[in-house]
Amino acid sequence: MADPLIHLVVGGTGAGKSTYSNRLADEICGLRFSIDPWMMQLFWKDSPAEISFEWSMERVARCVDQMCEVAGQAASRGMGSVFDVGFTTQANRAQVADFAKDNGIEAKLHWLDVDPALRWERVLQRSRERGSRRRTKKWRP
Repeated sequence: MADPLIHLVVGGTGAGKSTYSNRLADEICGLRFSIDPWMMQLFWKDSPAEISFEWSMERVARCVDQMCEVAGQAASRGMGSVFDVGFTTQANRAQVADFAKDNGIEAKLHWLDVDPALRWERVLQRSRERGSRRRTKKWRP
């Protein structure tokens, strides 16, 4: 079997998905798709004052559709892709896995099984780091 060309990285909050995805994309010399920068760049400025789950998930699905389109183009040129988009449900994972199957692209699931206590500590640390960066960030006109 050939190396998979689409990698789906799955794990709970704080499992290390972004770190793992960065490393994997480097190893395979592939594209990395991470949902956070896409959502920030495409939708944050236009988001409503109160963001609903439905509003967010509709836009996540649109981003993943476009990511699949680009990953398909990359795969046709022999380049792999790594998806770091949350995949919190089986349906989320199926969206990309079905795309891969329908387009004759091999896919591989990477499940990051990390102890919940360690994940929580990582989340707290990330919050502390982001909080200190926000306090020290200077506004420039």
